[in-house]
Amino acid sequence: MREKLLAIAHSGLLAPSADNLHVFRIELGETFIVLWPSSEFQRCTDNLRRVLGLISLGAVTENMRLRASEVGLQAHIRWHLDWSTKPLARLDFHESLLPSDELAQAISRRHTNRRMYRGPSLTEDECRRLSDSNLAAAGVDLVWLHGGARARAMRLAWAAESERFLRRHLHEDLFSSIRFDLGWHESANTSIPPGALEIEAPMRPMFKALGQWSLMKPMARLGLHRLLGLRAAWLPCWQAPALGLLTTKMELQAGAVAVGAAL
Repeated sequence: MREKLLAIAHSGLLAPSADNLHVFRIELGETFIVLWPSSEFQRCTDNLRRVLGLISLGAVTENMRLRASEVGLQAHIRWHLDWSTKPLARLDFHESLLPSDELAQAISRRHTNRRMYRGPSLTEDECRRLSDSNLAAAGVDLVWLHGGARARAMRLAWAAESERFLRRHLHEDLFSSIRFDLGWHESANTSIPPGALEIEAPMRPMFKALGQWSLMKPMARLGLHRLLGLRAAWLPCWQAPALGLLTTKMELQAGAVAVGAAL
């Protein structure tokens, strides 16, 4: 059982997380896994950071559930979203004869791709199959954007990403997660290596320099933040084979977890 739990825990760590940093510690029991909040997450008072952490936790537990099905176990998940004195979640595992979920095979191959896309759009059937795959995530809908709705979403994404280069606190939050101590072809277990940003080679020295607010501030006055937002948000959305939104009407904390599992 311990070998199975270790495999399940490892699959959880492969889930996406904000800034490539997980917000929990793992406790392994005989037949269970407990996720405790990291000290940093426990002290966090920023609402956005807390929501991002909960989204990643939803993805983590979904990876664990999928991997459990592959090793002949069924997971029962109990959440404690008020974690002042409790763990974030507890997963209890029981032997199961249910078939393995085929999505478990994709856990180790999943990755974030920030490259510009060149290829065909998704077909209606492919979009439908993706939508159907989220039916297991109770309370979450996958909404595909077309025509005017897609154009409006692209403009909003452009404006939001531009703000990250215009406002000092957003700028500092963005660049604090990038590991410029690494080269452009290196990887990292924590935080974001610069190569993962897929910035074109001629632009890399300028982007690194713009990590200094003393340079970014006057450049923003000249409108450079809009150009950076265009490259970071509008262009990838424009080239994407499809553009969709994961939505929920659930209470914020529970909804964040559910959306993370759907993701």
